[in-house]
Amino acid sequence: MDMQADLLSSETFAQVHPVLFKPRKKSAEFQPVVLRTAPDEVVAMPETTLHEKVLKAVAILKWVMQQYEICYSYSGGKDSSTVLSLAMAAAAQLKAEGKQVKRFLVLNSDTQVENPEVLGVVRGELARVREWIEEHGLPGHIAVTEPYILSQWAVTIIGGKTLISTPLTNRNCTTDLKSTPLGRVRTQFFGLNRVAEGKFTVGVTGVRFDESAERAGNMTKRAESPIQLVQTHENQDVFLAPIANWTTDEVMEYIGLAVNRDVLPEEDRLPVAIYSDFVDVWRIYKDAEGECTVGRGDKPSKGCGARHGCYVCTMVGSDKSMDAFLSQEQYAYMEPLTRFREYVNNTVYDLSKRTWIGRTIIDEHIVYGPDAYSPEYVQDLLRYALTIDRDEKLAAEALGLKEPRFQIVSPRALVAIDAVWSLQAYTLPFSALAIYYDVYVKGMRFDVPSVEKAPAGPVPKPRYIPVHNWDEDAPDAFTGLRNPILEATDGPCTALREIQVKGESRQVMEMDTARMFDVHEESVGYLLDFELERLVKRHYEAARRLTTAGVSLVGEGYKFYVQYGAITLAKSQVGEVDSILRRSSWREQNRLSGYNYDRDHAFAMSLDAPVPLEERKRPARPAPEVVAEAERKYRRSEVRDRRIPLSVLYAEWAPDVSWRTMGRHGLPVRKLLAHCLQKGNKQYGAQTFKGWARHHFVRLGELTQFLKDNPDVAEQVKEHRSASRRKGMQLMLFAA
Repeated sequence: MDMQADLLSSETFAQVHPVLFKPRKKSAEFQPVVLRTAPDEVVAMPETTLHEKVLKAVAILKWVMQQYEICYSYSGGKDSSTVLSLAMAAAAQLKAEGKQVKRFLVLNSDTQVENPEVLGVVRGELARVREWIEEHGLPGHIAVTEPYILSQWAVTIIGGKTLISTPLTNRNCTTDLKSTPLGRVRTQFFGLNRVAEGKFTVGVTGVRFDESAERAGNMTKRAESPIQLVQTHENQDVFLAPIANWTTDEVMEYIGLAVNRDVLPEEDRLPVAIYSDFVDVWRIYKDAEGECTVGRGDKPSKGCGARHGCYVCTMVGSDKSMDAFLSQEQYAYMEPLTRFREYVNNTVYDLSKRTWIGRTIIDEHIVYGPDAYSPEYVQDLLRYALTIDRDEKLAAEALGLKEPRFQIVSPRALVAIDAVWSLQAYTLPFSALAIYYDVYVKGMRFDVPSVEKAPAGPVPKPRYIPVHNWDEDAPDAFTGLRNPILEATDGPCTALREIQVKGESRQVMEMDTARMFDVHEESVGYLLDFELERLVKRHYEAARRLTTAGVSLVGEGYKFYVQYGAITLAKSQVGEVDSILRRSSWREQNRLSGYNYDRDHAFAMSLDAPVPLEERKRPARPAPEVVAEAERKYRRSEVRDRRIPLSVLYAEWAPDVSWRTMGRHGLPVRKLLAHCLQKGNKQYGAQTFKGWARHHFVRLGELTQFLKDNPDVAEQVKEHRSASRRKGMQLMLFAA
């Protein structure tokens, strides 16, 4: 039960869920493999002073860059900046010497929640790297990754998918926001490593033994080295750590020498040319520390201890770097981000902020107990986040900035959140858009409240609600990924397609699919510009319809986004989404959804412990020949009910037949769209005839019977269709 495992520490979870908790089996520990070692003359180079360490690191990088494709991960920090500058110096020297430089990739991960100041530094430095690559004609490329939309912090947390990452809950954020996107882009660019064949990309990192005891232990375990290429993991990753033996003081001294390169005497300058003066890198470390700590007194300093992370990082108790920033007036614009982070961090153990209905079925039961964030809480988070975003947008405009300096919830994330809420029956349709409308259109304010940190207290013993096979026992087919209105207007032939779920055939609405779920930025722009007010009105009307018996609101928003192409599902997700919508419908019917939740009713449904359920009696399956005959009847009915617009009859069946007139002689002609006969249209003239023909149709079965009853018309149709197929003649749309 992955969702529950995210919510509680392993120890507490094991105590309250002894049946569900199963420790992971440990696999055999991988032993690092040294693949190559730098040439002896390079290894023998001295490294007593910083200048000697710089020259040796550049020599090692020159050796590697001639033989292997390289991937540099750049974060904007002091270590990655140092390594990247040494690498660019090495590449430029090789090019000047007329030697080969293998292609390399500079990767940066934009988590969407980066400290705004660090993000600005990264963008500036990457621009300088790009200029350096062009100036020296290097085979380098720069790529900035973003998390998969459903893994973005705003969507996972405000969307109610999981809890924030903390030392006691989970550390999924690093994987979802950085590792996975970086790995995906790296693989797309270089392909998979095949170490056994001697084909691999080298990842060059800025890790150092001097960073911390924990980092030193992990580096030793992985055998990371400044002079050797090492396969560090069983997944075939190969790494080199060229500044592994540098101290923090030496790294900061390197940055300082770059900053002052134009004012230092020749003998004190760095012994290599580098792409940047790192003024901005130095600034954020100095300002995040409060003052520069390098080279103070006769004793070695601790160097700069500032750590820059995500502005919503909850893996640490306090963000000291952000606190130092906020003590200076020029960084005051980030203060709302700190208040938002503190609120989220202080409420993580507040069980009143949780939903008490689990989402995962286990032995035909769901857990009644604290689960993910509650619908009320995530809606509040969205209100606070959008208020902060709007204030920053206005402040940026007042300062003449082209773009806001940060944005917690992007338009794409807003639609993804709304879709997830709808999918899980968390809120009424278009609730996220309604909140956006309140903040951005009505100008309403929702300030982040100041609350004390809730302690991590005891968790109530879970109870269990029997659900049987809730996605398989849906009362009707439309509880899944189907749209009855779309089927009524477009017909089943164009509105439905068949999928397989657990070996069973299901029908779902026709939709666009791709390799991954996505939210289309252009569609979102049109939606917010032209459809927002209408959908918000629809949202409030839905709230009133909720009191009407038999009206289901499950998935209305989600299906709308799918139908109009605002979101695209992964091909592998279609069956899963259909099942989730069925489960959400079950929760709605049992007053367990986010908008009709009845806690007393939920408790009454729950049991102290899971109870094995007897095999339920299922209706006997009909004989195969009966099923086949029913299928044939269904297919025949689909063909008979197929709509043929009059415009198509003129174009493809017989332009010489006045099909409109035939409607007065027994051919059943139906209106497709009501707006074709709006009041005020007294009659159809020449300009409206085409529209009339396009929006009126006949059923194929009725047309066939009409042709049988009218042989003369049938002969004209036969003659035309035969001629058009034989000669490929182009036909006029309408007969005179």
